Amino acid sequence: MARILADIRERKSGVPDLILKEGVSVIYGTLPIGDYVLSERVLVERKSLYDFASSIKNKRVFRQLADLRDSCEMPILILEGGSLSKVRGLKKKGLLGALALITVYYRIPVIFTADRSETAQFLAILARRESMELGEVMSVFNKKKARTEEEKLLRVVESLPDVGPKRARELLHKFGSLRNLFNASYEELLSVPGFGEGRALKLLKFFREEAGEL
Repeated sequence: MARILADIRERKSGVPDLILKEGVSVIYGTLPIGDYVLSERVLVERKSLYDFASSIKNKRVFRQLADLRDSCEMPILILEGGSLSKVRGLKKKGLLGALALITVYYRIPVIFTADRSETAQFLAILARRESMELGEVMSVFNKKKARTEEEKLLRVVESLPDVGPKRARELLHKFGSLRNLFNASYEELLSVPGFGEGRALKLLKFFREEAGEL
């Protein structure tokens, strides 16, 4: 029988109960990363569209997804709640920009579901397929060598437009944290070695768009 390991905090969402109705067993645990473990290679982060928009504003989603990507072979992001047009408080351009970053630079598939029921159906179907191919649910977190915090931060910064490994190290050396980097001014970015006017403006524009400020 297919089984899913769900984070205990997901219990109140009602999704695990709906998964049970789909005929898939649910085991609860405290997951350090993600919300659902479907197999030894698939780890799923579930967000409502409202929470997704909020996490873009404070950049939390990018830290979460960097950890998700580094922790398993096949990370998946589920966005629950229907159309992007229903999201308030963030411009659609900012949402689309974040989705482009997640799918292209982070290489994480994004699945849209209408509601909790559709989320549960998707998880149940995928869990069954994984069970048929791989067998029992196993922890995904020991499948890759643990990264240091600095390495995780570098992976995130490297994924930014026109940055790359060398400039990522320069940026982290200059700003020390993602929060400081995302809040950097044009003048501060321009002071980083290798950052001319064009590159600094491009990165600044990206940060502002992702925050929905343009």
